[in-house]
Amino acid sequence: MLYRPLGRTGETVSARSGWGRRCARGGGGVVTPIECLHSALDLPTSVVITGIDRPELVDQAVEAVRTYRPMSDAQVAELLARTRTAAADGRYELFKTSRRFDGTAGHPEWLGF
Repeated sequence: MLYRPLGRTGETVSARSGWGRRCARGGGGVVTPIECLHSALDLPTSVVITGIDRPELVDQAVEAVRTYRPMSDAQVAELLARTRTAAADGRYELFKTSRRFDGTAGHPEWLGF
């Protein structure tokens, strides 16, 4: 099973937006956190939320915004090619692929069931 969020034009792509969220925490060293944030900023969204739990991540987010330039199709293709293998099985997105982070799995009553 592949985990493929929507890309630039609504087509499915190899976990581009999901990978961007996870790699800021160390997604296997395939791409840098700044590249991940640039990729997220390049998607057709009105808001990009980045987790910040340490002061240096504020600096990282500011640097990503300061250095962001819209990505060319070639840059997007190159980033997707680099992340394809790591993104293919969901190992860096356990919140999507396991019950490990799903408190509601053990407590369906929280959902009104």
